[in-house]
Amino acid sequence: ITDLEFKGLMGKAELIVGCSDYVCNGITNRMDGLGLSGSLDVLTIYNGADLEKFTVSEDYFYRHSLQNILFVGRLLPEKGVLELIKAFRKLVSSRLSKATLTIIGAGSFTKNNQKSEYDYQLSDAASGIEDRINFTGLIDNNKLSGYMKKASVFVCPSTWNEPFGIVITEAMAAGLPIIASNRGGIPEIVDEAGILIDPEDVDELANALGQLLDDRIAAQKYAKMGYQRFMKKFNWGVIASQWQSILNGQFKMNLLILK
Repeated sequence: ITDLEFKGLMGKAELIVGCSDYVCNGITNRMDGLGLSGSLDVLTIYNGADLEKFTVSEDYFYRHSLQNILFVGRLLPEKGVLELIKAFRKLVSSRLSKATLTIIGAGSFTKNNQKSEYDYQLSDAASGIEDRINFTGLIDNNKLSGYMKKASVFVCPSTWNEPFGIVITEAMAAGLPIIASNRGGIPEIVDEAGILIDPEDVDELANALGQLLDDRIAAQKYAKMGYQRFMKKFNWGVIASQWQSILNGQFKMNLLILK
């Protein structure tokens, strides 16, 4: 939005709530640049996931034995899918590995069969290892937990600055170890409960995948840390209490939510 529109919104609000510190810092910096420093409180309240929907009861060692890497998201350049496929190719060509890669999503939210140029790039990158990669296309959200039950590692390799990353919290709730981009709001979600990588460094991503697929003890450690972090930060009970505190406090009506 323009600076004029931004100032207009700020003038109508009593409190700004963002979904990550990354978002809130961006708003604060813009306010500072427009001479609005200190005029409004800016507060972070994270998004979350449905614990009952994504909690997985199976033994993680069994899921680790499946050696299945999972990606969920739109098939767009900024989501890092091409880099993931390249890293996966390095992984399977450098070792005797039975690893597979499941890619859930499509380039758009419409169920049409028209391929984009990026879709063709992904197909080319997967050439020769098609038997190891499952492109599911769009799926019903209610089926996502089923795919997570069959996954060993979850990867979010976004190359742009994601404001948050709800799918990461869903994977945490499902008890999956996380490999994720070091950009945007993602690092504050994962913190030390996963492996952060430069998403454009294919070798680094391949090494991180190999590390968790080779070492089930390390993978389980990250899975447990991620689940514990989810319970502390991203379950709806915690988030609802934070919102309730705001609604019961001094900020009654003019709340601006940014995400």
